[in-house]
Amino acid sequence: MFDLDNIKKFSQQNVEKVVFGLLVVCLVVFSFSHLNQLSKNFNKQKGLQLKIPDFKSSNKIPTFPEATYKKLVSQISSPKNLASLYKRNIFEKAKKIDIRVKDMVNESTAKGTKDADGDGMPNIWETQYGLNPENSEDAAEDPDNDTYINLDEYIGSTDPLDPESFPGILKRFEITDIYRKKIKIRFFGYLKLPNGSYRLQINWANKTEFKKVGEKLRGYKIIEFIQIFDETYDPLLGATQKNDISYIKIRKMNASPITLVLNHTAFERELFVLMKDKYENEVSELHGGSEISGYEVLDINPSKVIMVKNEKVYTLFYERRGNQ
Repeated sequence: MFDLDNIKKFSQQNVEKVVFGLLVVCLVVFSFSHLNQLSKNFNKQKGLQLKIPDFKSSNKIPTFPEATYKKLVSQISSPKNLASLYKRNIFEKAKKIDIRVKDMVNESTAKGTKDADGDGMPNIWETQYGLNPENSEDAAEDPDNDTYINLDEYIGSTDPLDPESFPGILKRFEITDIYRKKIKIRFFGYLKLPNGSYRLQINWANKTEFKKVGEKLRGYKIIEFIQIFDETYDPLLGATQKNDISYIKIRKMNASPITLVLNHTAFERELFVLMKDKYENEVSELHGGSEISGYEVLDINPSKVIMVKNEKVYTLFYERRGNQ
């Protein structure tokens, strides 16, 4: 049985807690009641009804033809590496012609041009240049030794018998972007060789190279090396110290020379180009002195790239589009 005296005494001593507890109970009851009413009104207005589909009442099972199923299983069980089919080195005189031959044969057939040996070069074109329309291996030959095989000469509309006529870099390369990057340069040291010349140690973009005066480094030419010392008096030691302040000068094409002092770090905002090789379908980041597919980058400026191959100089112009 409850002791009413104790309950009354507890209530008097904890009146605030009792009142707070009653308020909380009332608030919870009111909230549940209010939310329940809102839910009923909302469902009534929107006419929402939740229907759970009765899967047992349906006897229809989705199906597809057995031949399609077998074909799908066959394709999944024997995947092909498509990337390897398109990999090709334009300067490799391979006996087998790459996947482009099939594309050229299909194109020739579509145009009504016969290609008896199926090497991608039409009969009429092979006959014009003294090739054999019945021999597919001549597509990989290079009779004028200009590093381009006959198939490439046909695609580029050039003469396969003339070394001065070949698919130019304008058809092969495309400039995607030209931009500057901040590069750290440091002239680390030098070594005098027995013949009196000097071997210079230069760190360019965290890569160390050894060069002589007159040689090139990333498109820059080392034009001068000056060995020089100065003397300073150190009062703490009470003696004169000899300091090596030798320096080199480098220059890019006809631009103003840059001076690099021994053991001093310099920074250069060097130009880079993103170049796309259309034959290889690859994009490379290049700087002065870089090579791509046998071509060397001589110089880069904001509007063009100068390249050289076999002592022949080519210029690729770059036109920025939009807000570039």
